Amino acid sequence: MRLSVAFWHGVEPGDPEPAVKRTLKLGIGGLVLVAPGGGWPAEDIERGRQAFAANGLFVSEVAIREYHLLVHDDEAVRRKGIASVLKQIVDACALDARGVTVHWFADEMRNWWTDEIWTRLVAGTAEVAAAAEELEINLGFHSFNLGPWDSPEQHRRLIDDVASPRMKVLFDPVNMMGYRHVLDTTGFLDHCFDLLGADIIGAHAKDVDIDRSHWVIKIDEIPPGTGTLDYETFLRRMDQVGGDTVLTIEHLRDVGVSGSVASPNLVYYNTDVEILQAKQYIEEVAGRIGVEFD
Repeated sequence: MRLSVAFWHGVEPGDPEPAVKRTLKLGIGGLVLVAPGGGWPAEDIERGRQAFAANGLFVSEVAIREYHLLVHDDEAVRRKGIASVLKQIVDACALDARGVTVHWFADEMRNWWTDEIWTRLVAGTAEVAAAAEELEINLGFHSFNLGPWDSPEQHRRLIDDVASPRMKVLFDPVNMMGYRHVLDTTGFLDHCFDLLGADIIGAHAKDVDIDRSHWVIKIDEIPPGTGTLDYETFLRRMDQVGGDTVLTIEHLRDVGVSGSVASPNLVYYNTDVEILQAKQYIEEVAGRIGVEFD
């Protein structure tokens, strides 16, 4: 298993030096790139690939954030979305990325769990997966509670319905948790790994707790080691998955989201300090239970 970091902003292959310096300063070997719509120019890709390789860094994932277009009501928009995703997969290969990760960031709030949406999702994903098979790159579907694969069971269903060897899971337990899970993270983690373990290619490292100041439950993402997530079970089960898996330290707070515009309440804080603290905590737990990072 390897360690990676997702800054979610400020990582551009055409201008790689800031991200390279930041990643090396943290002592982490991998980093995440977020693909723009339509991908990057070829010269930017090559500049980034050379810079990352020259500094001993690897691209742990190229994150695709337009995947919701594959279920759009308009067929023309769906075709455009598939074309954009396919270009981003080609870019990921050119960057020597270890995989492409599929994220669900639809601006529209609607019922994404209808049979019609699912049928479109499977059909579009089948096209994308066929291209991934030809290019020999994995598609890691990132767990997310506001999209169609919002539970371990939905992950399993999508993998089985598409039936491609390149269909994988980017496991993010915090993104699938409800109240019961937050109070029994060990049981939830074991259930997820029992159901999905053979298809997990990477995971996102953060923590979770309940904000008890609300009558209606509010669940917060917080830095590793400060919440209820059973990191011993998390790291042990990840280690048991085997293979060239990657554990990525990503945004550490629900408020701020590492300073990105994804949060409705932007609070800028010293992200690198918390990333370093998260790394130290993960390594301490790993050392305690005999899990090694490459």
